[in-house]
Amino acid sequence: MNYNGTFAYVMTLCSTSGKTCARFIELQNRPGYSAQINATFNAWNIESSFKWLSNELKLLHNTIMPIFINLHYADDEGPRLAEIINRWFVLLSLVSGIH
Repeated sequence: MNYNGTFAYVMTLCSTSGKTCARFIELQNRPGYSAQINATFNAWNIESSFKWLSNELKLLHNTIMPIFINLHYADDEGPRLAEIINRWFVLLSLVSGIH
């Protein structure tokens, strides 16, 4: 089994009527994290979430849905994250579990 990509994901949640929806983007634990792990039967190429986030926001640029971004650690990557968010006019960015 080989894996290539980020651990980030996106989902759309809507009211029961379906009239009100919001897009939720969850970045990986540390959005700038990347690694290559090779094992006997597996190879993992974990990429930073930033390129993925930028592509996702580009696709959503003209939506009227609110977009929420969540991540666990911002660490030293706050300026890079802010640059991407400001480029696409995101409504809210959440950082949880600051340590």
